[in-house]
Amino acid sequence: MTSIPNTIRRRGVYHLRRPVPADLRKAFRRKELSVSLRTSDPATARNLSRFAYLQSDALFDTVRSDPMLGPDDIRALVRDFYESILDRDNAARLASDAPMPEAARQARIDHYEELAENSRRDLAANAFGSTRSIAMALLAKRYGLDASFDQVDNRLVMQSLLRAGIDVCEALAARYRGDFSYQPKDKVLAEALAMAALPAGPVATAFPW
Repeated sequence: MTSIPNTIRRRGVYHLRRPVPADLRKAFRRKELSVSLRTSDPATARNLSRFAYLQSDALFDTVRSDPMLGPDDIRALVRDFYESILDRDNAARLASDAPMPEAARQARIDHYEELAENSRRDLAANAFGSTRSIAMALLAKRYGLDASFDQVDNRLVMQSLLRAGIDVCEALAARYRGDFSYQPKDKVLAEALAMAALPAGPVATAFPW
């Protein structure tokens, strides 16, 4: 054990080591932060450890005030978006015994094909306006009305929803052709759906900083 608070020695070199607050462990994907102070001198390590500890406090405060979205968060959002729309469409189908008129069925196909093409154009042009309100609603539903994210994270969510939206439209068009076996082509959405289908397993809780 060392007399310098919040440090350990590994092969003679001091490392800062401190637990991640419980409310931030999901964001950091670990229970503990550890970083080399790159010195074996106790006096230097004592000064550096104080500075690094204050830096980690500032990091925690930043994440609390401006939370970060990780890949798992994005996958969860696009999965919720995709599944909720398809579930609502199927619920409407099952609510009626009457067959859909052929003209109405073809109109649905044309409508969803047009929406898919519009989404492709928006995605290519970096135009996120069509998904802005949906993105904000999904973020508020999952993280609460008071949650706020930086502009890059917000645009990442909108971009991801545009990508998923293309698959949503193609899946719906396929259903109105009688094909319920459509598989998403977008990598993020496909991974999200595949991961949701896997049984729960052990989760790693500590990584090197």
